[in-house]
Amino acid sequence: MVENAGMGSPDNRDVMKPEDIVADEKVRRREFPVTAHRLFMAHAGVAPLPRVAVEAIREYTEEGSRDHQESGLLGRRVEEARAAAGRLLGCSPGEVALL
Repeated sequence: MVENAGMGSPDNRDVMKPEDIVADEKVRRREFPVTAHRLFMAHAGVAPLPRVAVEAIREYTEEGSRDHQESGLLGRRVEEARAAAGRLLGCSPGEVALL
């Protein structure tokens, strides 16, 4: 289910899958606001940011502006990403390198 994808605290965000975006035009338009006024046909290397990425960047920069940049948010996000990648790849988070 994708109802709350990208919403709420980092610990309770629903996981959105590519097939969720492909299957539901409303989800696609919500997650990629550029689609409200453009048809974007470039490849993934040159593409508009999805809403969830913009929210993550905003959250990180806002926390960095209120606190020192070593507040732990980045470390938590990296560990969350490694854990998610490990689940996807069938390995432990310690085996995932993010470059």
